[in-house]
Amino acid sequence: MLVPLMSVLIGFRERRIAFGGDVREMYHQLKMIVQDKRFLRFLFRKNPQDPPSVYIMDVATFGSTSSPCSAQFVKNRNAEEFAGKYPEAAAAMIHRHYVDDYFDSVDTVEEAIDRAKQVRYIHQRGGFEIRSLTSVHFTQDKTTMQERVLGIKWNQAGDEFSFSTQLRDELLPYLHGDKRPTKRTVLSCVMSFFDPLGMLSPFTIHGKILVQHLWRSGCDWDEEIGSDCWDMWKRWIGLLSDVENIRVPRCYLGDVLSSKVESIELHVFTDASEHAYGCVAYLRVVVEGVVRCSLVMSRSKVAPLKRQSIPRLELMAGVLGARLSETIFTTHTLKIDQCYFWTDSRTVSSWIRSDQHKFKQFVAFRIGEILELTRAPDWRWISTKLNIADVLTKWSRDPILQSDSEWFTGPSFLYQSKDQWPITDTQIDDTIEEARGSVMFHEVITDKRCSRWTTLLRGTAYALRFISNCFRRKNSVPIITTKATEKQLQLIKARRSSVQKPLSQEKLAKAEIVLWKQAQFDEFPDEMSILMTNLELKPGQEPEKIGKSSSIYKLTPILDQDGVLRMGGRIETSTDIPFDKRFPIILPRKHGLTGKLIQFYHANFGHANK
Repeated sequence: MLVPLMSVLIGFRERRIAFGGDVREMYHQLKMIVQDKRFLRFLFRKNPQDPPSVYIMDVATFGSTSSPCSAQFVKNRNAEEFAGKYPEAAAAMIHRHYVDDYFDSVDTVEEAIDRAKQVRYIHQRGGFEIRSLTSVHFTQDKTTMQERVLGIKWNQAGDEFSFSTQLRDELLPYLHGDKRPTKRTVLSCVMSFFDPLGMLSPFTIHGKILVQHLWRSGCDWDEEIGSDCWDMWKRWIGLLSDVENIRVPRCYLGDVLSSKVESIELHVFTDASEHAYGCVAYLRVVVEGVVRCSLVMSRSKVAPLKRQSIPRLELMAGVLGARLSETIFTTHTLKIDQCYFWTDSRTVSSWIRSDQHKFKQFVAFRIGEILELTRAPDWRWISTKLNIADVLTKWSRDPILQSDSEWFTGPSFLYQSKDQWPITDTQIDDTIEEARGSVMFHEVITDKRCSRWTTLLRGTAYALRFISNCFRRKNSVPIITTKATEKQLQLIKARRSSVQKPLSQEKLAKAEIVLWKQAQFDEFPDEMSILMTNLELKPGQEPEKIGKSSSIYKLTPILDQDGVLRMGGRIETSTDIPFDKRFPIILPRKHGLTGKLIQFYHANFGHANK
């Protein structure tokens, strides 16, 4: 029942007149039923020498697990009872409240006054008192004389958001002196910045990258950071003065009434690097032919500790952008007419326009989520130079954090007409990167008419010998033959067509390998493809690992010199154990070939050990 904080902040930014308030002692207005009072007992005494007395709470109290849920239920139930008479005020009470704080925005002062009166009246009917709806300064910051809206500083005079860089006194020597911080101190500073809408992402993401770098280096919590991290730290805290001067307009529309808006477009930019990936969204509003762009929000994450390829990280950024657009669509009451997604990865553009089933699970699942939340035609390719999300992931230069920079006002090309936007209809070639391995076998091999393992094995061996002889004859090389026995020669002279030349043990062994590999490719195509690709890696290239979701992950699968899938293990270094016992062959238990093989050995051993 709790409305997300981000949703309330978005509603606070939609229209030109903003107002808000908070419910006085919200939990204490809820009376407890008699049966529940005994669970709210506590001890109290005025004199330390006196024995404590037992008291009970008659009302809900802060700290009780049930209080938040009970308060939200009562508030919403009260609003629903007045939904027929005051529908807009009731909806605002349900969707514009974050716990006891209420923030809203409307087009005119008259609407704000009417909405405030109705909300106050409905709250009073439920036993709540909402205060600070008009001229009273609510939750005022005594040092800056600015209001705080759910943790964000709001300058009412300029109707702007700003950000505080004031940290605890014990952290100041690390910010303004030459004292090196510890990993604990760095983490404390990085996490001190509250930025629910991601407006400071170009700044905060590099602090998170620093923390990850410290984690990867093995630095202890209370150990001073090394020289390389010290340089990154000084560069990061050098941006604090820019953060202090940032001013972001609260309202997307400025002084424009929402009824005057001609069209609204959502533009989401995504990008990734080896250190981080993220996305940022802008609203492009057209009013009487004039374009206005506003930063809505952004999301950024550090790259996983387990190294991923850049295309995979770009795809993860695309998923993040798709989710962000879904959040924006579901939380805004402003009608968004069109949505565009911009990426500078041609590989991701190709993946989105291709059949997701052609790719490995990592890519296929993420493409599926992107296409579930967005439309493929809405994705466009853009050069890296024009991709504003690039400042989220790369630190080749200091991020531009001035209030009039493109990060806050949107890329310059969005202010132009659509025919002047970057050309995105360039042909995106199909990519084979992350494609699933595909292996084709002749259907005759798995014909169910071969009910016995020996029949299947000999038939495969004859086929292999025939193919080999065909190639040898083509290359003018004598074909492989085996000396026939006297009885076979007599049958040949009698022209008996059923006579077959004997098979060598070499051909039978090769046939066995072919059948094993066929069963393995049938059931484990991705695993076989990964292992075969790793055999062709160049020096210095990192091999790809089999995912933990694989059914044979725990068997530590490897390929032998014949390409047969075998199980690895701790006894592989023992030279006293035969190779086949050190590395058993992995066969799928439900495959038809495995059943024939088990049946053969079962019969060969006299049906023992049933």
